[in-house]
Amino acid sequence: MQKVQNIDINLSKTGVERKTCSMTNKEIVQDLLQRLPDDVSLEDIAEELRFIAAVRQGISELDRGESVQIEEVEACLSSWIQSAQRQRRGI
Repeated sequence: MQKVQNIDINLSKTGVERKTCSMTNKEIVQDLLQRLPDDVSLEDIAEELRFIAAVRQGISELDRGESVQIEEVEACLSSWIQSAQRQRRGI
């Protein structure tokens, strides 16, 4: 089983900051489930897992030297925001 690098994750819905050093994927999921309320929806659990996966992927990309210049991010940012707003409204 693959171990994770030292990562500080601030879980968006729970507001809990947790160090995931040397935790397996399974341990990360178990830890998340322990901290979420009993009435949490499957969609909220999936959203948290997508967030954690995206953070881990981003850190892996940075470790491999794959990064994007800030100017490129700034150029795309407004379209990303507009797209996210349309998704929230169901457009």
